[in-house]
Amino acid sequence: MVKLPPLDKGVLPLQRLREEYVHALTHLLDHLSTDRVSLVLTKRLAALLTHVFVDGLGVLKAHHVVECLELEDDISSLTADTTVVYLAFARTSDARAVAAHADKLLENGDDVRRKRRLALYVVGKWTTMLDRSLDSGRARGRFQTGELAMGFFPLDTDLLTLGFQRTLYECEVDRNQSSLVDMAAALHLLQQVYGKFGSIKYKGEMSMLVLNHLMELNAGGSGLMSSTSGANTGTPTGTHRSKLDTLILLHRSVDFASVFSTPLTYEAVLDELMQIQDGFITASPQILRADESASDVAVPVALNSTDDIYQQIRDKHIHTIPAALNVHAVGVKQRFTEFQRVSATATAAEVNEFVKTVPQMKASQQSIEQHINLLEYLEATTSAKSFRDLWHLERKIMDQSDKVPDMLEELISTRGSSESGASALLVLCCQ
Repeated sequence: MVKLPPLDKGVLPLQRLREEYVHALTHLLDHLSTDRVSLVLTKRLAALLTHVFVDGLGVLKAHHVVECLELEDDISSLTADTTVVYLAFARTSDARAVAAHADKLLENGDDVRRKRRLALYVVGKWTTMLDRSLDSGRARGRFQTGELAMGFFPLDTDLLTLGFQRTLYECEVDRNQSSLVDMAAALHLLQQVYGKFGSIKYKGEMSMLVLNHLMELNAGGSGLMSSTSGANTGTPTGTHRSKLDTLILLHRSVDFASVFSTPLTYEAVLDELMQIQDGFITASPQILRADESASDVAVPVALNSTDDIYQQIRDKHIHTIPAALNVHAVGVKQRFTEFQRVSATATAAEVNEFVKTVPQMKASQQSIEQHINLLEYLEATTSAKSFRDLWHLERKIMDQSDKVPDMLEELISTRGSSESGASALLVLCCQ
């Protein structure tokens, strides 16, 4: 079982935010006036809720939930005669998926004499677009709807996420800026738990829009994301004594170059080549143990503050990681060696104190070995000439060198068509 980090040790006690979200959902479930609930979640939200309910969603059985499923699961597995409560993000795509799921569910057996009760609660602000997405098919007019008081999901002691994956595309291409309203609502909810920001700074047009929405929420004193159809939502209970100093809102347009540039820190390279998702990567034991005879079935690997070694090397340059890991390995070995040297004369209290540190040292040693093996896997890419050439080309672009056109032509001519096409597009976006 993967280990989630405790959230009470950071600069901001994010454990309180986790507790508020647990309270919000359990409060909602307890006030639906039903004893049997089938909870159906979108895949993305289900993944993020694992960071809230650290002991699993099974704890919701104490709050009338008889089963938890994802939208993609087989509809026939849903228990009969339950109230189906859907949880999703405030996205039209999610609402349409919920409507389609409900239509299939009702087609498979909706008792005319006792209609199945349906409810949809969203993380974010309810909009008329969501109403229109639900207003079709057999489920038309059947949904009880509302908002669930959740915003930023805490992934680590210093990391929050809204879980949005296409915000820039939605705003710039689809011209749908509802995610900016959701962002402001999430910030407002954060202030309700920890107090208001001492100051707010912003850069970029969309940042200004988020700030305007936030100021409207603050001025209106609205507090919570409220239900649109009568059911109550959870009520944050956090103190109003502010623990928040400064909020800085940045529009992506402030710095497009970083997105398209070749990453160089350990964490960034891991994300580029192995895709970090909510604080985890998936890798096969063959990679993690450097053992070709091991299983090739990928397993989740936590990249968070539960791993002290990772915390200390995550933001270091990829080429400095071997030396950093060596320092940690030598430190662990020296502690064992030093104790062996003095163990003959050590007191019982000293021996007992050392024994207490053994599990942590073993965990550190295992972590070091795992990161060494991950680094070897990454170096197959980062040590390649093509990787170095691309990095040098990007530096030339940043320096506005006259050699860029020739270097770009060479990049395209010396690589395969698909690889060169993607690389060339990324490089051109840096210009």
